[in-house]
Amino acid sequence: MTLTSEFPEAAVFIAGHTHQAVPSRMINGVLLTQSDHFGIHVGHVDLVFDRSSKKLLHREANCELMDNRFHPDHVVISRTKAQLAESDALLAQPIGDLAETLGARGHPGEPSDVERLIGAAIMESLQENGISVDGAMHGVFDEKSNFVAGPKTVNDICNIIPYENYLVTAELVPDEIKLIMEEVYASHEGRNLLGFNIVTEGRGYDRRINSMILADGRPLERDKRYTIAFNTFDSRSAGHRLESWRWLHKSARDFRLIKQTLCLDYLPVRALAFSVALLSIADLARSEAAEPQSRPALIGNGLDALVNVINTKRLVEKGQRDGLLMFSCYVGRSGKVGNYYIYRETPGSKPLKEETGLAVWKCRFIPAIYNGERTDVVFAGTVVFVVRDGKPHLDIYANLSHDDIEKGNDFIAPQVLANTPIGWEADTISPRRKREFTGRMVGSSCLLQWMQMEIRKT
Repeated sequence: MTLTSEFPEAAVFIAGHTHQAVPSRMINGVLLTQSDHFGIHVGHVDLVFDRSSKKLLHREANCELMDNRFHPDHVVISRTKAQLAESDALLAQPIGDLAETLGARGHPGEPSDVERLIGAAIMESLQENGISVDGAMHGVFDEKSNFVAGPKTVNDICNIIPYENYLVTAELVPDEIKLIMEEVYASHEGRNLLGFNIVTEGRGYDRRINSMILADGRPLERDKRYTIAFNTFDSRSAGHRLESWRWLHKSARDFRLIKQTLCLDYLPVRALAFSVALLSIADLARSEAAEPQSRPALIGNGLDALVNVINTKRLVEKGQRDGLLMFSCYVGRSGKVGNYYIYRETPGSKPLKEETGLAVWKCRFIPAIYNGERTDVVFAGTVVFVVRDGKPHLDIYANLSHDDIEKGNDFIAPQVLANTPIGWEADTISPRRKREFTGRMVGSSCLLQWMQMEIRKT
């Protein structure tokens, strides 16, 4: 709209990108129109000129709803038949089997399963292109439609993210991140910040961030800039919905949008990124084909198992020597981690702590079962990293027992079940997931058959 005052000689401005229907509006003497998004409306502009004087006599615009009154144009269809067939073949390509439905509806500070999948794909794609980020902000386009279990094709991925976009990385201090996310939460735009653990309080426009830390549990440094990935639509104020972006651009001289870093080719690139996750889930499903009546949460051995997600090569490159740490995490019924915390790391184990934090957030456990049904539990484990003859060795134990770890015993400690009545005071558990627990445990006496699955050594 500002452009109409800068170019008053223009007859009409045809706007876009803000996903709004503006049939016809006169602003500063200039006609402005925009036809929504996704082909929901088609815009129509009429300009009437005098043939002799060539002066503009009349201008008019409208948006026509593309409902069942309109049928495909046979001429267009016939001329694009080859391209449509090629497109259909590409969209029909299988990429894997989704073993369990992923929820699409998230809450402020509590990303949905689909948002986590999108965020992980963005961060991993950037990493593969040599761009390291601390987090990614994204949402879903239809929070009412879950990603339903079953065979998946490229077309299913396109339904999650229906158009190509670019990624922009921005370097922001914590106060700027907080400003943006509080505006997102207040606007009900349905986005979350992956890579961070955020706890909020209040509702609607009064919702505020109570605490914000990195996903690996590290506190944020007040003056440090953290690299966050956004899509270009959000980075340009999301159609004037996120005014803080505009304020940051104008007021912060050192606010740095680095560059449009990577085209999100949501056909081959996203399909590839998601297919890895989907196939890993399928692997999980096969391992659980005949589920028992009782079982603790297990680490497993799939592509997204914790022991395989921790990057031992990167640990060596960062100078990590022999080290040990303990961790606890909330493992949901899908096997994904809701929240976690890491503690009792040995001196010099900062790289191991950071890498484990990233891996816990990305990995998927084999979920616990109690009375024949999957259940949420608190998993406690120990990560041991040793370098022998220049080669890294990683052991993950499902217990915190010093004696058992020292002896290398594959002992699985009892795990606390959710929804029972003793107080749980861990601040790292998000409000929606914060539950009451009891001393009822998933017993370890029947677990000898799972020992070989539980501990994987590289």
